[in-house]
Amino acid sequence: MTGPSVAYPDIHARAVAAAEAFAARALETERLGRLPDRSVAQLIEMDVPRMVMPRQWQGQELGFASVIDLVVTLAHGCMSTAWCAALYAEHPWILAHFDERAQADVWGNGPNVPLCMSVAAFGQGTPVDGGVELSGTWPFVSGCDHAPWFMLSTQWTPAPGDASAARIGLCLVPRKDVSIDQESWHVAGLRGTGSKTLRVNAAFVPEHRVRDSSALVRPPVFQTQSTAPLFCQPFGGTLGLVLAAVAVGGAAGALEYFRRRAAERVLRYQNRVQAADPAAHLDMSEAAMRIQSARLLLEDTCELVRLAGARSTELSTETLAELRARKAFIARLATEAVDRLFAASGGGALQETNPLQRYWRDIHAIHAHAGMNWSSHAQNYGSVLSGVGPTINRPW
Repeated sequence: MTGPSVAYPDIHARAVAAAEAFAARALETERLGRLPDRSVAQLIEMDVPRMVMPRQWQGQELGFASVIDLVVTLAHGCMSTAWCAALYAEHPWILAHFDERAQADVWGNGPNVPLCMSVAAFGQGTPVDGGVELSGTWPFVSGCDHAPWFMLSTQWTPAPGDASAARIGLCLVPRKDVSIDQESWHVAGLRGTGSKTLRVNAAFVPEHRVRDSSALVRPPVFQTQSTAPLFCQPFGGTLGLVLAAVAVGGAAGALEYFRRRAAERVLRYQNRVQAADPAAHLDMSEAAMRIQSARLLLEDTCELVRLAGARSTELSTETLAELRARKAFIARLATEAVDRLFAASGGGALQETNPLQRYWRDIHAIHAHAGMNWSSHAQNYGSVLSGVGPTINRPW
């Protein structure tokens, strides 16, 4: 596997140590159906929410390559924890594109704020004096139990007399205006992410906490004092890269576990350890090549969107479709690697205490994510390449 970022070796070293702690708490995390409080505290101690936050608010502006290094490493130990860490790192980058007053609402008292977002369903906003009135339901909000603020996808109709089309975007909402359905998360994979359903009922969202999608998906007018290229990176290409990193890290963790177990597991029919079995050699080799390919594709994609940010260029329809397909293909490669290892691991891998069955469930949960669904994004990319046009027209 590719090594840690040369520029930030301390992040990698801290992540390796943290991954061991998160692995030790993986069963507890699954049984809770959310991250344990001490895991969230550890992520905050590691400055995860500050990694791509503007320096104006005590952020580090490290860039997404560093986040990917961190997430891949954490996923070796617990993919649910890595998933939440990825989002806690990514979401401040999105908030940096809101009005500075909205940023002050969240970060005015300190930078280490777990911030959550949902783009899975649109709430409905009604224009009112000074903002919008928001109501709706948002499923799959990962890490929500520990978040004091939420960015929620919203559609709102124009005010009376306004002939413009309906708008979509994000509304920034405080915890006091949100209810969490604690019974909405009983799942097979990524159990520990606590990706529960949120409800908002007629909450007022002031105009400075509303961000139109058109202002997010185009090269932005800076909403912070920072003019770093990081905040010019294209939304469509950037969002979800950190989640693809969870798949890569989880697959690498599964391979590491398989190698250790193969040195001790006796194949009863062959009467030898699995590490001496030629079939296992093929399984490990193919899994390793798929994981390495996924990691290289992930790093190349990260660099591509970084360069787009440095040039402040808008992505073409074809490039955006390709980047979306890349993220899905990364997840597919990682899933295929884990599938092969799991199939070669026998009945013992089904035990709840065996990490391999958790890697297998979690990787399939990632592959089922709308942003990682290979069929959808392959069809979209192929349709663009053929000249028919995109089949996905969402802004992110």
